Amino acid sequence: MGNDPDLVFFILGTGRSGTTLLLSLLNSHPNISIVPGEPLQRLHLSTLGDDLYGAKAIDHLLIRLKELPKQVRGSKILAQHLEESRVSIYDLITYFNGPRFIVIYREHLFDQYISRLVATQKRVWTIREGAHSAYAPTDIERLVIDREAFFDYVLWIKNFYQQFRNHPTLMQSSVWFSYEELVSNRALVCESKIFPLLRVGPTQLRSNLIKMLSHPALDYVANADVVAKFAYSAEALQKWEY
Repeated sequence: MGNDPDLVFFILGTGRSGTTLLLSLLNSHPNISIVPGEPLQRLHLSTLGDDLYGAKAIDHLLIRLKELPKQVRGSKILAQHLEESRVSIYDLITYFNGPRFIVIYREHLFDQYISRLVATQKRVWTIREGAHSAYAPTDIERLVIDREAFFDYVLWIKNFYQQFRNHPTLMQSSVWFSYEELVSNRALVCESKIFPLLRVGPTQLRSNLIKMLSHPALDYVANADVVAKFAYSAEALQKWEY
């Protein structure tokens, strides 16, 4: 087999949807290797060449996967990085031999939105246990949330996942679950969905990542009395049945 993997998979999601936690967990499996970081991020690709788009970005991803030591190999890919690198789901399916897809999303989009804003403000995207504590409301400059901007974000997120639902090949070779499901019952998600998809044996997965926020999302908002009216409305929630 040489450097060719037995199975390739991609973790698909949006920023602050739990993709990094999932990557960290799967990297602790003895039979799985994952490309570090975000190989299709435009900032990363720009260091390698100005024209690393489309097929060239795919070639770069293929090289990174071939460098991994284990036979089940994966990569994390965010929605915005697919757009930035001009890579489509069809490209991933075409260039890789029967790839599998793990799709993770947040049910509560307001929580995801606030986590993104806090991470941007603090310029910190992951927190590891023992290195730093989760951010409290007193650690940040309180956020003023604009309703229109929030629902533009909600629409963009939902459209991203909907394009996957419209792709029959992806749906036949994927598992879907929410960040909330993963956090509340990690063992169930892994044993019923992830391990069978990747054809690997069950084991206990570990991660030293902790949550970004120590309090409910509304506690970080300056205009919380107004925002509370729509933050957890039906329009701000998503649940993708699979």
